[in-house]
Amino acid sequence: MNMEFELNEWLEYAEKVAASFARTYRSVEKDDLFQELSIELVLKEAQLVEVFRTMEKPDSYTRVILRNRATRYCAAQKNAFFVKTDMYDYQTENVRVMIEQYLGGTKEGMMVPEDAKSISGDDDLAVFGDIARVVDALSDTDQEVLQGYLMDPEQKDTAERQRFNRVVRKVTTALNDSKKKAAMEHDGLGSRKRMSNREALGVIKNSYNTREKDFA
Repeated sequence: MNMEFELNEWLEYAEKVAASFARTYRSVEKDDLFQELSIELVLKEAQLVEVFRTMEKPDSYTRVILRNRATRYCAAQKNAFFVKTDMYDYQTENVRVMIEQYLGGTKEGMMVPEDAKSISGDDDLAVFGDIARVVDALSDTDQEVLQGYLMDPEQKDTAERQRFNRVVRKVTTALNDSKKKAAMEHDGLGSRKRMSNREALGVIKNSYNTREKDFA
């Protein structure tokens, strides 16, 4: 780096930081983070020019600014992601009801609890599709536990009820883990058209200048 603050050079570095963080935080889009870091550079350009003029290690200072901003952004995105997906968490009591219906061969009049939602669709069939995939993938032993208990639940002893509840919890955990994985892999979290450094800078400066006029 030169001992003068060169915005274009630091935009190139910001893109590398964005790529690095995006590999660690799978819910973060590299281009989104790059634009956040670019905004940070533009907003602090005058400050950084002075830093490069007066500080001994201005490049280290600038790297810290960018990495701290990237860390805050990724943490916020991660929290927002889990708040969003937690809305679709399956609850154990709901899963128990749906397992009973699925293994009982219910094909009409399925009663899906109101707060049971599938990330793959809003209708009841999507919910039962999730249940079917997980239950069918259970071991033979776990499936026998479910089938055996549901044949005559009133006559089961404490140990049999505990085994049944353990498998229901396993199904619930698998459902929610599968849902979160699907959401993480979905490209709907802030996907944007890729911009070059020059294009991003133009958009950012234009947006910044517009805001300055609005507040003038």
